[in-house]
Amino acid sequence: MITFDLDEAQAMFAKTASDFARERFRPNARAAEADGRAPDAVTAEYTALGFGALDLPESLGGLGQGLVTRAVVEEALAFGDLGLALAMPEPGAFAAALLALGSGADQQRHLAPLIEANAKGGVLWSEVKPRAQTFSTVALEEGTGFRIHGRKAHAVAAREVASFVVFARMERKSGEVRPAAFVVPADTKGVRVGEPVRGLGLQAAPTCEVTLEDVVVDASQRLAEADADFDRRVVEMWSRIAIVTAARSVGLASAAFEYARAYAAEREAFGKPIAHFQGLAFLIADMATRVEVMRAVVQRAAWAFDSGAKDATKYAAMAAAECHDGAMFVTNQGVQVLGGAGFVRDHLSEKWMRDARAHMAHGWSVALAELVIGRRALGDDDASLGEDAPMPELQPVMV
Repeated sequence: MITFDLDEAQAMFAKTASDFARERFRPNARAAEADGRAPDAVTAEYTALGFGALDLPESLGGLGQGLVTRAVVEEALAFGDLGLALAMPEPGAFAAALLALGSGADQQRHLAPLIEANAKGGVLWSEVKPRAQTFSTVALEEGTGFRIHGRKAHAVAAREVASFVVFARMERKSGEVRPAAFVVPADTKGVRVGEPVRGLGLQAAPTCEVTLEDVVVDASQRLAEADADFDRRVVEMWSRIAIVTAARSVGLASAAFEYARAYAAEREAFGKPIAHFQGLAFLIADMATRVEVMRAVVQRAAWAFDSGAKDATKYAAMAAAECHDGAMFVTNQGVQVLGGAGFVRDHLSEKWMRDARAHMAHGWSVALAELVIGRRALGDDDASLGEDAPMPELQPVMV
């Protein structure tokens, strides 16, 4: 039976994350947005708390708490500021890729050192110049390794990343051509991270283009464990990323709701708080309900993933679709509650709405998530890289 009550450890992690986010993320949100990076002091404090490896196996140096606990903590952090939550040093999507695609030896070699160093990992997925049905970045087999060429787009906080998982079109001497994933440290010769792209929101963790020019990697840097069922494993990776992304959307929406509710209770018109007017009360009720629905679907998805449930991908897609849309709805309504004041920088409401729009490009998009849900609802459980993962020519994503 599913319970939404946190156990003692989860409650402790949630309170610690909530206190930290309120005291350190929220007051630094504007400064981090202006600087395009997190303050060093905040990053150091986050590292000391150990949240970055919260859900990762103890055998790799993580805390082994599972995805449910990670979702609770990510919600609390994003409540403080989503941009700063994305900017923090943690293995992140890199860990999701290694857990899904790598062997135990791969994880010990590439992921464990990242956890020990409290370093940030990244995934290079989207292409600057997409190629139909596959990756335009190519990995040519040469000697005992590969030579990688390509230009990747939408890499979140890439200037802070220590190591990437690079997805490419592998071309072997035998003539075999197939998608593959490679672990490439950021300081490898030929890897160049471009200037940050200042977008609509989430400017504390801006995206960058990453160029790979004559990047030589050893054969052991290819995640070959996934060869037999690459599509299924990639979808598993995206499912994990989707749940974390959705949890962050819950935190963002919750922040917008709590702020709007407090404002409506304090702001007076015609001799009484505006929250007492029926129109505003309905608006706030819709926001409160949407946040609760978002939180419930994320918890259900995280529980299914931790339990190894067969339908975990379906619930991850539901979380992605509901929470991307929900965050946009709640943050927009939060601005409406404040009226004209919601559009000025005196309040964070306008920032949260911009962040929600930018965050919709992270992980599974709403359209792709709904496609996955539909396929599963119709009984099609076979993972497909073209239909269940955001292939670059159709779904460029920030990750």
